Amino acid sequence: MTRIKISRLASIASLAAFSGCATAPERAAAPELTVPATWTAAAASNRAAPQAWLEDFNQPGLKALVEEALQKNADLRIAAARLSQSAAEARIAGADLMPSANLGLGGRRQQISTFGPQSTGGVRFENYDLNLNVSWEIDLWGQLRDRTSAALARLEASQAEFMAARLSLAAQV
Repeated sequence: MTRIKISRLASIASLAAFSGCATAPERAAAPELTVPATWTAAAASNRAAPQAWLEDFNQPGLKALVEEALQKNADLRIAAARLSQSAAEARIAGADLMPSANLGLGGRRQQISTFGPQSTGGVRFENYDLNLNVSWEIDLWGQLRDRTSAALARLEASQAEFMAARLSLAAQV
């Protein structure tokens, strides 16, 4: 290499190396926050809506209309199907925590013909099988428990969605 190329490479390398030596700017001080000495939160209401809220209207015709709407609404049927699907998924996820066993029974009967080039005189074979398989996955890292709790949370969400759909439909009548 020529002397000019070496000096160019050295200057480019030193320029690249020194460009990373910049200092960071100073941080601005965090503003002072005024926090009240006492703080009160509104009391959370854990009460569910009354089940017989429709009775408060004291109108039998309205109750009949609401019942008919609840029975014939397709969206509510879809929400009910999702609820039963979530319940089935929760049962399946819970079953993964338990051991599983499979039992199999089989039989086979075979008879070889007496006719043919190598006749054996009509020999009959009978084979019977009985199989038992037992397995259990040890939940060492908590994956199965987490899957079960997630399925239960989805079930609770589906229940809430179903109840909200019922309430919304009844309110629209």
